[in-house]
Amino acid sequence: MTFLKAVAKPWNSKDRREHERSSGQSIKLRFAGSKYQSLDWSLGGCRIQDPPDRYKVGDMVEGTISGIGFSHSGEFLAEFVWRRENGQAGLRWLELEPHVFERLSRLRGRAL
Repeated sequence: MTFLKAVAKPWNSKDRREHERSSGQSIKLRFAGSKYQSLDWSLGGCRIQDPPDRYKVGDMVEGTISGIGFSHSGEFLAEFVWRRENGQAGLRWLELEPHVFERLSRLRGRAL
């Protein structure tokens, strides 16, 4: 499987958010046998609703991403970087397949 590194800055840097969020269109994620729909997303990651006790900060997940005009789904690797008591969680993309990154970039209006 070929991946494109999507995020260059380390998560613990002072200004963590590099990319503008999009909440108008959601993306679909599937990992560990569960399906998720993003609450918002960016080229750096996404926010999902997940039971508070399922994953902890630092856990990594590998799965598929689809929706919003993907001709076919692609694979991703992401890390849980924050959690809230209400079940919301932030994922940071660690790796995205090239066609997924390209599609997300186009949706954000950024030319590669």
